Amino acid sequence: MLYGEQPFAMAAIPGLDLSRLIALEVSPVLAKKVIGKEDVSVSAIIQRLGNSDWVRQGIRFLEHTDEQCPFCQQEIPHDFEKDLADYFDETFEADSKSVTDLRTKYFQLSDELLIQARGLLASECTHCWR
Repeated sequence: MLYGEQPFAMAAIPGLDLSRLIALEVSPVLAKKVIGKEDVSVSAIIQRLGNSDWVRQGIRFLEHTDEQCPFCQQEIPHDFEKDLADYFDETFEADSKSVTDLRTKYFQLSDELLIQARGLLASECTHCWR
């Protein structure tokens, strides 16, 4: 011991298991384009403008508008509500739910990993800061 404290053996710092998080990042759901049905009259304009989220959010206002479009305030065409319902069909809803569920799971796993990392930094790595 010539210049300081005697060296001591340090325990290896345990790693974090990122495999579940990485598995979510390569989920097939993320590679899929979530769009509405393409053979509906409103499909082309919604896809061209890229505003399906906006339209989908506005659908709930249709029942409160007295035959007036909540988007443009013009008179609603006869089959407009049906066209929107057809565009946002079961497949669209299922795919949207899959993306939302994946997002929720991703944030949950990320939060768990952050807690684990903070725990490691607080307890196991006290010797790292000497």
